Amino acid sequence: MESTTKDRILKVVKDFGRNSTSRIAGISGLDYNYTIKLLKELEKEKKLIKEKETKSTYWKLKNGK
Repeated sequence: MESTTKDRILKVVKDFGRNSTSRIAGISGLDYNYTIKLLKELEKEKKLIKEKETKSTYWKLKNGK
C-alpha cells in the first residue's frame, strides 16, 4: 500500500510543482503526519528535495519542477 501512496504524492508534486507539506497532504487526501513520513522517505530515496522557507517546508521533484 505504501508504494501506491508514495506514487500518489509523487504525482501531486509532478502535477502541481513545488508545494508545501500541508498542500500535498490536502491534494493527495492523506493524513498530514503520514504525508510527512512518506515525504521524508521519498527524500531519502532521492526522489524529492526539501526546501525550508521561514516556517514552511516545500517539496519538489529531484529532477526539476
